[in-house]
Amino acid sequence: MATAAQVRQRFPRHVQSDRTARRQLAWLVAEGYLGLASVRAVGPNFPHVFVARRRGLQLVKRAYAERGVAWKPVGSDEYRTRGRAASQVLHEVLLTQFYLDVWRTAHDRGHKVLAYERRYFAQDRQLLFKHSGRQHRLIPDAGFVLSLARPGRPALLAMFVELDNGSMSLARVGQKLQEYARWAASPEGQAYLTDLYARCGAVNPRPEFRLLVVAGPDEGRVLELLLPALDLAEDLRRRLWLTSFADLRSHQGDPLPLSAPIWLLAADAAPWLREYEALRQARPPRPLPPTRLRLWVRSQQRRFVARRLATMTCHSLFPNQQGK
Repeated sequence: MATAAQVRQRFPRHVQSDRTARRQLAWLVAEGYLGLASVRAVGPNFPHVFVARRRGLQLVKRAYAERGVAWKPVGSDEYRTRGRAASQVLHEVLLTQFYLDVWRTAHDRGHKVLAYERRYFAQDRQLLFKHSGRQHRLIPDAGFVLSLARPGRPALLAMFVELDNGSMSLARVGQKLQEYARWAASPEGQAYLTDLYARCGAVNPRPEFRLLVVAGPDEGRVLELLLPALDLAEDLRRRLWLTSFADLRSHQGDPLPLSAPIWLLAADAAPWLREYEALRQARPPRPLPPTRLRLWVRSQQRRFVARRLATMTCHSLFPNQQGK
């Protein structure tokens, strides 16, 4: 899904004005290559959101075939006549915008986006692994592989994206983060990563990745997500990067929107992590039943982390060409 403004951002050479974008997209809709997403319960200023139709997917498939590339579309038709929830459409549009920010920043820094995936829900693209004798599946919101321009030989880095709009419970967020940790430690996860890097040209692939979590709708959600992140094993904490919708939005007008230092690393909590974990044994002034005791302990941890959040160093997602 994408808006006309996003299409123009991605193809500035071919779509040089808003008027051109509206005219070309309207023609593609009229010819049946694209459709308009039907969105429930939105105001008249909600922008048109364009989605692929079967005829458009077949056109892309034929264009790839003419260049000797086998391409299989996932899902025969993204178009639906029945309206989607606004939160679902907004989630997809925000993922599109994040990809555009990745593409713009990487291109200008001399890096390359070698692969990008938004269809992990497809049966042949799910991240599968076994844990405790059972088959599990992990479905990121998106993922991409960067070729980082560095002195000497380029380095490859896979990144998975989770876009959290605040609708998922913190318990479920914690569960999904644990699923990433188990997948990363599993033979299936390591084989997937090394094969992915090998297909992108790596000579000596290693199972490394970053997990990018964008939290919303406000900055307070970053604090809420950092709490379950601190309960993770060290291996995933060092992979975990967090930022907020608000910080991303504040840099949308920058030439390089993802070069700003707006990302928190969960691994940076290491100096005070032991003190945070000791709060599990804290006791209130008076006895409380078990459920209320857990809530009280969590509130103590939240206040503790909130005081240290302001002192944590923020990082840029993309290194420059000198690797900094």
